[in-house]
Amino acid sequence: MTQTKYQTITIQNQYNNYRLDKFLSNIFPNISNILLQKAIRNKDILLNNSPLKKTNEILHENDELALSNFITKIFNNPPQIVKNKQDLKFTDKEIEKIKNCVIYKDEHIIAINKPAGLAVQSGSKIEKSVNDYLQFLKFDKKETVRLVHRLDKDTSGVLLLARDKETCDILTDYFKEKGDKLEKTYLTLAIGKFTKNEGLIDYPLIKKVENGVEKVYRDEKEGKEAKTLYKVLNYNEKFDVSLVEVKILTGRTHQIRVHLKEIGHPILGDGKYGGKRSFINGLSNKNMLLHYYIMNIKNFMGKDINIKAELPQDFQDLMKKLKFNNIHLKNNL
Repeated sequence: MTQTKYQTITIQNQYNNYRLDKFLSNIFPNISNILLQKAIRNKDILLNNSPLKKTNEILHENDELALSNFITKIFNNPPQIVKNKQDLKFTDKEIEKIKNCVIYKDEHIIAINKPAGLAVQSGSKIEKSVNDYLQFLKFDKKETVRLVHRLDKDTSGVLLLARDKETCDILTDYFKEKGDKLEKTYLTLAIGKFTKNEGLIDYPLIKKVENGVEKVYRDEKEGKEAKTLYKVLNYNEKFDVSLVEVKILTGRTHQIRVHLKEIGHPILGDGKYGGKRSFINGLSNKNMLLHYYIMNIKNFMGKDINIKAELPQDFQDLMKKLKFNNIHLKNNL
């Protein structure tokens, strides 16, 4: 560890047995749960010279916490756009629209059917994101709901929100674990006819920034484990497009998009990874055709929860054009 790269903090007695997230929120009031998760994934936080694995790690007196200078700067100086967001104006129509996206609600969680094109979090070129609308999804609670996970801007479907911090922490662990507590099923339209109607894709993936553009690549040496199950549900010979059910066993950035591209079947409308091949004459679509269709949460607060997000209208229209009229999802993936 070098002094120029990390800022070190020695845990004092008053913070003995504190959870990491609670400790850091005392130091950095603007820190978010998702930003903390990202810092841990990127190994920007070390505990006693070892990378942390979870946000609720327990700290002890004299532990040495090391934060990279990069992440410390972000924690101390949230993007200017966060301050500007306070001046955002929301019309009654916009508020009603986001409320109409709610597809599940109970005491602990809310799920919305996120439209394609709506970013989950803010960015330099994003005016409004799901994060900005959370203030309007409190309903009968005083506490603002929290993001539990993310979806790509151009991916539609189930987005889970926690109605309190305790629930957020529990569900964050659900998403990080590789067990069967959380089953994530997507539907997509992919280019080409598959040689195998079902299979497992397990190419390791790594995220890189090249020429200012962030992309994910297959990397057998340095990539992180990534596993995707797929099953072909239908195929249209005229347009050479397949309807595919996908279940992810890991949650890497752009995992489905890259894995399908790597086996020769990029997603329809995904120019970032499929290039020109992702666009087919006669199939007019402005969005990438990837939809988080069903989320199964097992044994959460003593019950199993099944959340289904109906396909967006443009996806439905293409399904009709391709004569993929009936969806019969299998449970054997």
